[in-house]
Amino acid sequence: MAFKVKFTHRARQDTREAVVYLRRRSSPSAQKWLLELRKLKDSLAVFPSRFTRIPTELERNNYRVALHYSHKVIFYIDDESHTVHIVRVYHSARKPLEFDEVE
Repeated sequence: MAFKVKFTHRARQDTREAVVYLRRRSSPSAQKWLLELRKLKDSLAVFPSRFTRIPTELERNNYRVALHYSHKVIFYIDDESHTVHIVRVYHSARKPLEFDEVE
């Protein structure tokens, strides 16, 4: 059975900010980035546990990371509701997220 995949408010905001930035540089690149993010979202519905757990204090909450071009997609799996929650989408060149920046 496939998982539901939901973006948190913060992850949606991150995505909008990334698309705005990319559009300023290249509209086709922004469109491709967004299309590929949708494909990643669809793939998370099938087998989300294939992605690596984050080896920090975030690990205790079972957060995982999927790489998406120069961005990291941070998510966790709720097995009870059979839902993947995408909590952040951020550029990997930024400093690592602190725990309070994820929740």
